[in-house]
Amino acid sequence: MSRKGGSFLPTEYSLEIAELISKILDSEFCKEETELLSRELHERYFDIIYKIIGNDIEKIAFYSQSMRSVSAFAGKDFVQFDQQIDFWLFTFCHMITILACKVIDDDEFEDIIKQICCNLNIMRNPYLHEKNREQFKPYLFRHSDCLELSHAMSRAMIVFILCHEVAHISLEHSKVKQSKESEFEADALACKFYLKIIEHKHNAGIIFIHEKLLFSPVILMRFFDIFER
Repeated sequence: MSRKGGSFLPTEYSLEIAELISKILDSEFCKEETELLSRELHERYFDIIYKIIGNDIEKIAFYSQSMRSVSAFAGKDFVQFDQQIDFWLFTFCHMITILACKVIDDDEFEDIIKQICCNLNIMRNPYLHEKNREQFKPYLFRHSDCLELSHAMSRAMIVFILCHEVAHISLEHSKVKQSKESEFEADALACKFYLKIIEHKHNAGIIFIHEKLLFSPVILMRFFDIFER
């Protein structure tokens, strides 16, 4: 499997935030390991998916870049993944986890709904990312007790997205016109890949998905449905 393209470029600022979150969660933090992981994160995800689903995907090139497209795409023999979609999904997951699991007042409820709407706008204008990130940061710290669930959910969604793109290649959809039918076919095969990853949890490493998060792709589809409306 070949890999080309850019990768995450962690800054001192982003590493400081990661360290602050680690302290809040009372977990160990290694700056060097965090920096390396952030540069290779989605490549590592893809490698593990390849090992578990056992498809003939060694011929697939994986491109993980910051492209300001908030999307993933499969060609004949490659998968292209915009890293920005990861933060986009994590923001959604964290916000809905707060709404579902925390007791909050009316003002904060309205603020969270506004933040969710701002996150939706990123799909139309990806250059709102930096502004939205700063607006989101207080919720990250104020509701750090939701991080374990929100991050696990968004990670499961990313795994499903990558499985979906691999499914397009396995089904040779580059030879046919894009349609709802081809998307449904890719979803069906991606579900099989996704379930196999859950079943092989002992080999999943950093893409481990708990059985209770089996539903994550359903929520993912609802996110896209809300945007399309």
